[in-house]
Amino acid sequence: MTLYEKYHKKGLEVIGLSADTDPRKWKIGMLDIPWLNVSDLKGDKGIVQQVYREFPNPGQANTANILLDSEGRIIAWDANGLELQWYLSNLLGD
Repeated sequence: MTLYEKYHKKGLEVIGLSADTDPRKWKIGMLDIPWLNVSDLKGDKGIVQQVYREFPNPGQANTANILLDSEGRIIAWDANGLELQWYLSNLLGD
């Protein structure tokens, strides 16, 4: 079971922000994703790359994940694996 499957019923919502430029590739890439995924299809010139990109090096395709609480406050930035599970458990319960 994924963290999304475990915590979605308890209130976890995920929104993916994509920096794609090709609408066809973007649609194919989200076929197996159960959450909302949006894109302005502007690549490096779009808001995803301009606001959420962690590394200014164009050769690095790494964007941030941001965990917000129900009030919209940032709880964690780039939490993954056990760290993300800890935050979700504390926010939403096991």
